[in-house]
Amino acid sequence: MLIHSKIQKWGNSSAIRLPAKALAASGIMPGSEIDIQTSKGRLVIQAHETTNEQMFDKLFTGVPEAEELLSFVQTRLTDAILMTDEATRVVEASREELDRSK
Repeated sequence: MLIHSKIQKWGNSSAIRLPAKALAASGIMPGSEIDIQTSKGRLVIQAHETTNEQMFDKLFTGVPEAEELLSFVQTRLTDAILMTDEATRVVEASREELDRSK
């Protein structure tokens, strides 16, 4: 989609009015966070990709127990990973024993 527009002054900055059709086609909505890349006479505007860490920070902002909760979840995930690793070792050992007995 090619759209012609004009950069205009807005206080000490400049602004571009983006038609609703252009925003709808891009999936970017008013109020969305964006990233702007510049290169050799080009501006590329794209939706800002939020990292998992940023999502957790935003989700738990203002929750007094957030640090304790995250610590609890991390401990339980570590326990689950260790249990999975141990189960994998047991299964592999059993397979090796079965193969030897054949």
